Parts: sequence; C-alpha cells; structure tokens
Amino acid sequence: MKILWVKSDFLHPTTKGGHIRTLETLKRLHARHEIHYVALDLAEQTGGFERSADYCAKAYPIPHSAPVRGTLAFWMQAAAGLFSPLPLAVSRYRSEPMLRQVEALTRAEKFDSIVCDFLFAAPNMPDLASTVLFQHNVESLIWKRQTDNAPDPLLRLYFRSQYNRMLRFEGETCRAAKSVIAVSETDAHTLRSLYGVSRIAAVPTGVDLDYFTPANRPAPSADLVFAGSMDWIPNIDGIQWFVEEVLPLIRKQRPDCSLVIAGRRPAPEIERLAKNDKRIRVTGTAPT
Repeated sequence: MKILWVKSDFLHPTTKGGHIRTLETLKRLHARHEIHYVALDLAEQTGGFERSADYCAKAYPIPHSAPVRGTLAFWMQAAAGLFSPLPLAVSRYRSEPMLRQVEALTRAEKFDSIVCDFLFAAPNMPDLASTVLFQHNVESLIWKRQTDNAPDPLLRLYFRSQYNRMLRFEGETCRAAKSVIAVSETDAHTLRSLYGVSRIAAVPTGVDLDYFTPANRPAPSADLVFAGSMDWIPNIDGIQWFVEEVLPLIRKQRPDCSLVIAGRRPAPEIERLAKNDKRIRVTGTAPT
C-alpha cells in the first residue's frame, strides 16, 4: 500500500506518548508499505526530519512555530486564540503551507490511504471525507476535566471556552472523517456516544517486548515509577492526585515506598513534590 500520513510534528526526539505510539505503528507499516510523511518542522523541535527515514520512504517538512507553553510567545498566541473559532490546541498547528502540500501530493500521487494523525492536523487536511482520523485521546474530555477542576473562576471561564470549542471541532471532524481509529475500546465507545460516530475501530497501543527486555536486569531504584510528559496538564494533575490521595494509603502498608516521576520538562509543581518528600525523585527529561 501507498500511505500518506499527516501529523503536526516529527517523531524525534521521542519524548511524548503520542510520539511513541505513532513511531512504533509507522515502523511496522514502513517495513511492508510505502509511507509518505507530511509534518510541521517545528522551530522548537530539532532533529526530527533528519531521522524520519526510520519510519517513512519520503518526508515533507513544513517550517512552523508552535511556541513552548509558558513562554511569552505562547501567551501571545493564546491571547490571539481568544478570537479564533478553533481551540488553541488546534489553531497552534494550523498551517496554510501544509494544507497546500497535502493538496499537491493528493493531486500528484495515488494513495491507497490518507491518515490524519491526531486531531491537531485536521485543519490542514483538504478532504476529511477521504481521510482516516487517528485519534490518541478524546480531546474534549481533557478540557472538560480542566474546566471542572480549575482553581479559580477566571481560569474556569477560559477552560470552558476551550472545552466548548474543542467539543464542537472534535465532533465535526470525527463525523466528517472517512473513519476514526481510537486508542482503546473505551475511547471508541465514548466517541460513538458523544459524537454519533459510527465508522470507528480501536487499535490498542502495543509494547515492544524485545526492546523492553534488558539483557541484564538492573536492581530496582524505586518501588513505583510514573512515566509521561510532565509538562502536560493531565499528567501533572494525575500525579499530584496520586501523591496526595493514593501514596499515603500505600505508605500505611509500606512506609518506605519510593516513587520516581520520569518525563520531560517537569512543571514547577512536579519539582515541588520531590522537594517536599525525600522518597520522591523527579528525573526530568531523559536522554533518547
């Protein structure tokens, strides 16, 4: 098969769960099929295009900037996003050059399948009716949880506006797509019930057992490990809840229970967990 795969970024350095899922999927497809990969070449993410031969026959980099959260450029982008009908998480990756590149490729080449990887690349797809949408989350649920748990009224108002935009955009995109691939049966069920999507299937995330079977097992350095992007709001909320609500229950039975929080760019509140508890260690970004 000849497959056109469109995503909002390249897959190296592989520091996100979404990167890992897509990379391992494409490596297997690349072994048997011809993959053409279109992605935004983000100014904030270097080296991705150079390693794209690991998973595709040909790559098409589109220069783009999506400022890192917390920077002045990000807050300026967020302010401008208040006047966009798109949710900020999507509008950050909208690219007219990418749209034109996808249009040109679909005119020039005959692809057996076209895949939009993640919801964020969807505005750059000229024809969703011929596109498979590869979903990694139910994005609107993430924003709903942020709205429900916002610590102050102003932030709650902002999150609610983003939730409403995401709910509308995600629903319209899922219904317009040729078909949808969900990350789990639970997500597939949610997308069906929430958006009335009927053309949907679940493809679970696999594990490379050969890669994760070390020849010599090192002695464990912690009792528990949480691995994930530690600058992503759902992970920040999740591990804070775990440390506050669950870890004390474990330590009633195992007082010396230790925890390692491993993942890129830990937020300040994650760093504070380690400062306040000597049995918690935060690794920060791990080498790839």
